[in-house]
Amino acid sequence: MKSNPFLRALAGLVLALGAGEALAAIANGALHTTPGDASSNSSGELFLNVWDATAAKSYSLDLGTTVEAFLGDPSAIKSWPLDQRFKDFAAAGNPLVYNIAANNTYGTVSAGAVGAVPSSYGVLASVLNDPTAIAKAESLTGTAGVNVSQLSSVIQARANTLNLSAAAQNGLNPGDISAMTDFQSNLSEVTDMSDPGAGDPYSAYFDTRWGIDLSGQFGFSDAASVRGGADQNLRLYFFGLKGPGINKMQATDLGQGSLVATLDIANATLSFGAGGSGGGGTGQGCEQLSWAGVIADGGTVTAYSTEQSADCAAAAKVLTCDNGSLPDSDVYQYSSCANTYCTLPWDATQKIADGASVTAYQTSLSPNCASVSESRVCSTGKLSGSYTFQTCQAPTACVLPWGGTVAHGQSVTAYRVKVDSDCAENAEVRTCNNGKLSGSAAYPACSAPTPHTDCSLPWGGTLADGQSVTAYSSATNADCAAVAETRACANGVLSGSATYPTCGAPTTKADCGLPWGGTLADGQSVTAYSSATSADCAAVAETRACANGTLSGSYPYAACSTPTGPYIQLSFPNGGDVLTVGKKQTIAWQFGLTGANRNVNVQFSKNGGGKWKSLKTGVKLGRGSVVWKPLKAQATETGLIRVCAPKTKKAAAVCGMSSGPFAVRR
Repeated sequence: MKSNPFLRALAGLVLALGAGEALAAIANGALHTTPGDASSNSSGELFLNVWDATAAKSYSLDLGTTVEAFLGDPSAIKSWPLDQRFKDFAAAGNPLVYNIAANNTYGTVSAGAVGAVPSSYGVLASVLNDPTAIAKAESLTGTAGVNVSQLSSVIQARANTLNLSAAAQNGLNPGDISAMTDFQSNLSEVTDMSDPGAGDPYSAYFDTRWGIDLSGQFGFSDAASVRGGADQNLRLYFFGLKGPGINKMQATDLGQGSLVATLDIANATLSFGAGGSGGGGTGQGCEQLSWAGVIADGGTVTAYSTEQSADCAAAAKVLTCDNGSLPDSDVYQYSSCANTYCTLPWDATQKIADGASVTAYQTSLSPNCASVSESRVCSTGKLSGSYTFQTCQAPTACVLPWGGTVAHGQSVTAYRVKVDSDCAENAEVRTCNNGKLSGSAAYPACSAPTPHTDCSLPWGGTLADGQSVTAYSSATNADCAAVAETRACANGVLSGSATYPTCGAPTTKADCGLPWGGTLADGQSVTAYSSATSADCAAVAETRACANGTLSGSYPYAACSTPTGPYIQLSFPNGGDVLTVGKKQTIAWQFGLTGANRNVNVQFSKNGGGKWKSLKTGVKLGRGSVVWKPLKAQATETGLIRVCAPKTKKAAAVCGMSSGPFAVRR
């Protein structure tokens, strides 16, 4: 393919857009979070990524142009010279893949003459100049605006890793943020993955966390290839919000279908200007349109029959180079076409006629909206003024999670926990933005913890706060290490769940004795019941398994049948349950074949039924439950509850009792 003489003329031109603002480190366009980090809290910068998959190398360069400067005049032809590091990188002659990106989500931003872009809050990204990729990029318009934040996060991360790698390669300390943002020139870097010993310490390699589709965020290619067949070029798109308060994405082609980004390896130049998609022919190129440069045989370019029209789409035509001939280039001579209507900045689908006007606002939030309004007039396809918001309203205060409110624009310090030895580490500043409170910390205050408490061990004894012990989930196992865990004490709370202090290899396999008589072979299981009679036998069933002489579970009955006479059945607590001293518990029961109005007495035994003490008397059977808060004196490992309806003239006495011993622990 012949090189473009117009682009060659621009090869030495350093774009002045954003001069004085550009940083040597790539400005990541993020909201300022780190003191001294000048790479954020300002308009993000465009950066170039180039990949040599054959040599396993990648190259990147801070282009030094901010997003806002680019959006200020997106139709201007631009050119960036590439440095000696790129020339050395490209000298191998291998096929290359390249893309361009920038982030601009640092906060309230504005740019004059944004044109079709409704808001400069968003990201700039390249898209392969291919009908399929372009159609998929355009299809993002109208999707949920949360996609903007997803794209922003990926681009921010890429800029940060390139800054670290560039700092290291240019003799600067990559850990010193203030030094990283005080360079005298826009830096480049090359990551070489061909040597396994070199590695990729900053994840700067093109294919590590980047690739040709924004780390998987795009379902299409954002990269073009050169020297791999027909050279390709890129469209530059801005993916932002459709307008203030409209959480929908707007995808805008900044070149309006006629300007593309091209990597000229021979002249070590990246340019953004007129050009078409690369051709695949072998004949003579076409140079009939001076603004398009040389179009390869078989290549295409979009041209217009007029520079102004009420319907520029109808005045456009894709011209194809045919071995030096460019048919219809005498009619379609122009590189661009200006519509005689104006697109509104907050919604590219809304237009006003030439001569009409619309009220716009400098900001969407103001206590005095009239003072930030202006009338924007459409004149020959251009909209006067610069305000970009369709509506304006007074800001709303934010409700605090602990009660009260904070005014718009004001901040409050909140905490993620109420008690911690380092409250400052758990603090965050939450700022109100029109009714939405940033952050997530939910407590208004934080205090140091009380003195630490030791932990009780499940096999007896205590463990000092801050200490740990090895426990086992089984007392016997062929691989004790596999059932071991370290349990640590943290102010009275013991981590983990293993309950045995030791573990030994099992002896010969042993069968298990069944509580109702007989044995169960090792490895076998049987269904047992907590009660011999129940209205719902399935609810009181459990599977008990034999493991080398140890029978799991606790239910003692081999069978269960539906009661034929009056009954009371405990639902809670039953065998194996664990209750806590001082914590309210609900003693619950079911009954049947007897009157609900009968009075019952609720009793407790801490020695497995040897002695009973009354908890509640005269409770109606139909109530079905009572609340009990165990006392310290009632702590036990062999507790039972009994609910009894005394004998009356019309009915015999009937009782229901826990299916087995339960524990009451402090």
